[in-house]
Amino acid sequence: MGIIAVFTLAGSLAGRAEPLEIRGELRERYAPSADISGSPVLGLVALRAGEAAASRIVAQVPGSWAAQIVCARMVSSDGRYDASRPFGVPADWQGGIAELDIPTRYLAELDALDELELGVAVSMDDCSGQPEGLRIVPAVWGSTEMVPEIRLLINSFRADEAYLYIAARNADIACDPVATEARTAFDMVCPLPQDLLAEGGVLEVELNRVRRGAMMGSTYFTIELP
Repeated sequence: MGIIAVFTLAGSLAGRAEPLEIRGELRERYAPSADISGSPVLGLVALRAGEAAASRIVAQVPGSWAAQIVCARMVSSDGRYDASRPFGVPADWQGGIAELDIPTRYLAELDALDELELGVAVSMDDCSGQPEGLRIVPAVWGSTEMVPEIRLLINSFRADEAYLYIAARNADIACDPVATEARTAFDMVCPLPQDLLAEGGVLEVELNRVRRGAMMGSTYFTIELP
């Protein structure tokens, strides 16, 4: 299972990024062969804006996440690279742009990837494994700012089709194949329209996948915005 979604708001998300507290070592691998995650949601990725910023993730972290542990994860579309690191959100966090330090040993390899060849996910958990009820926020790798045109990257697990259902709006959103040849870790992108996310807050999402005319089951998660 895997997911990509796109939503667009006006302008870029700028402002001074505040660093989050490091709560553990960076775990990363870059291997000759893919290591496939069992998770369907592999990234909620914004487009890059501003200046290049090596070895860090910038994410929109809401005030409701104050005093919580978050996990930053990255995975390449071919499944050869993956990384994770836990961080702590300050108790007095009011919401805004957060900086997460990722001192990768594979900067050249990551810089060679297109934006949609690297999934970035910042979620509320301790990196020990993605929990039920995943809570995720928009993020970007290697940039000081992000354009709020967000892509949810998913692994469909060889589904013939996949779509998102937003119960609050009674809306179905079709997913499309990712435009890259290496689609081992994630393979589809689901664009979310601007009016769906412009109000911010919590968006409850249901991912459905279909193979040979039969449903493959549903995955539920939330996108949280400031």
